[in-house]
Amino acid sequence: MKKILFLSLIIMSIIGCKDNNLSKKNSETNSNNMNKKYEDTLYNNYAPLMVKFLKDENFKTLDNIEFKKRIQELFGVDIDESEYDDVNPRLKGAETNIHNIYSIMRKDNFIDFYILDRGKIDGAGDPLKSMLTDERSNEDNFILYNKLLLNDDISVLSYILNDKTSLEDIYVYFNYEKNESIKNKLISTLKDIDDYPVEFKNSLIWYNDINKNENIRKNTLVEIGKKKPDFLFDLTSYVISNRETIKKPFNAYTDKAIATLISIQLDLSTGDFVSGNKGYALLNNMFVQNPSMKEILKKQSYFDFENVKKASEHFEMNNGEENTDELYLINDKDGYTNLRKGKNANSEIITKLNNGSELYVLDKSDKDWWLVVTPIGEQGYVHKSRIVSK
Repeated sequence: MKKILFLSLIIMSIIGCKDNNLSKKNSETNSNNMNKKYEDTLYNNYAPLMVKFLKDENFKTLDNIEFKKRIQELFGVDIDESEYDDVNPRLKGAETNIHNIYSIMRKDNFIDFYILDRGKIDGAGDPLKSMLTDERSNEDNFILYNKLLLNDDISVLSYILNDKTSLEDIYVYFNYEKNESIKNKLISTLKDIDDYPVEFKNSLIWYNDINKNENIRKNTLVEIGKKKPDFLFDLTSYVISNRETIKKPFNAYTDKAIATLISIQLDLSTGDFVSGNKGYALLNNMFVQNPSMKEILKKQSYFDFENVKKASEHFEMNNGEENTDELYLINDKDGYTNLRKGKNANSEIITKLNNGSELYVLDKSDKDWWLVVTPIGEQGYVHKSRIVSK
């Protein structure tokens, strides 16, 4: 009888411990939920559904330290600085959020990519809740982006590589550079620079994490220069032309970006400083349009780019003030003339210049052919008989 009583006490003790542990676990879970502070209170309903959706799609939740590190690396956002657990995805000083991100979910450790109205909508129910429950899709960007950005899950690549918007989101706006195929495919899609918004151009040049030492995406820019040289030329022209208007946080690094972009193109171009070198054409045109840039680059020691220093010195030696201040026009009886690479009528044509086209004369030393540059940086030779002072 004593043995039976003793066993009963042990069993009851074990059950009691289990109940206490379960109660403690539930208490911690409830406490966890209670401790979350959302700016958008609808997350009290949505966040658990999002967590379940991710879990059901085999998403692996990062620990707090790794999540914080990854968010800083990709987006330049310190999640510990936020008052709320639905962190605003905005760079310091920026006027708008990072493209196509709604919130960064601290404590739940995922990213909300749903850019749509929330809550119940008359006649439409709750669209977001439906997407998280009965209308789920494993090709939802919410799933694909979280798995790639936070888990490096390459199983989603086939979709990303075949969707232009996703390519731009992942590589350009979100700075994900861990997969060469994404970079190569993105570069292959680049077209006319004017087709892209300012945010896209800036995100190609600078990392979101602007405070790190190497905050310019030089490796990406070099690859663009190799495969899409005209695009890189136009991207450089964009930075030079908008140097005074580029917004925070990138505005403090425009001169460094200009020097980097010119240096890349000085290296990639096969021509010398006189003809065919796109890097020098950009630098030359910048100095003609804005002479103060000569001193700005010099004071910064040309940002340690030796080729930019040499190109600047070449400009100084070969371009007196009398050559760069005066604007000239094309005036030809045929209505146009050709800008050529060399000093003869059989040289390769760079472009056609219509009557009235403006240009600056860089070198008048040849008796027949003058070295000129157009306002957009095209540099070559024109017969002096086709040029008149404005």
